[in-house]
Amino acid sequence: MVPIAALVAVALIVASSAVAVTLPHRHEVNALYVIDHQGKNPVDPTELIAYSMPFQKILGGCSMGVTTLTNEMIQLANKASEVGARNVTALQMMQSVARRITWKAHRGCGTIMNLAEGHLEAGQG
Repeated sequence: MVPIAALVAVALIVASSAVAVTLPHRHEVNALYVIDHQGKNPVDPTELIAYSMPFQKILGGCSMGVTTLTNEMIQLANKASEVGARNVTALQMMQSVARRITWKAHRGCGTIMNLAEGHLEAGQG
């Protein structure tokens, strides 16, 4: 009989492999992860899930492409870091923007991105 712990371990390995294959916009979220972690790639592909979830929510609610979103999150995180004299990551910026999206259809998101940047700059998230 196979121990339950071994079955759980196999299930987790299979699940993490599935994530690596099905993660949308993997290159872009990986780039954001690498920037946030001083050039280090994720050890496990499941580390990108935290990046992918807000990334997908923003893409679903905002009228912008993948490249624009990636560059905008880098730029806004850098701006909030510099002006606020604190370290703001692209992940924090995406989470801050994503939580402000309360609609389903695409629309302009410049206002909420500015609000998110200002709140992170002030240390409020």
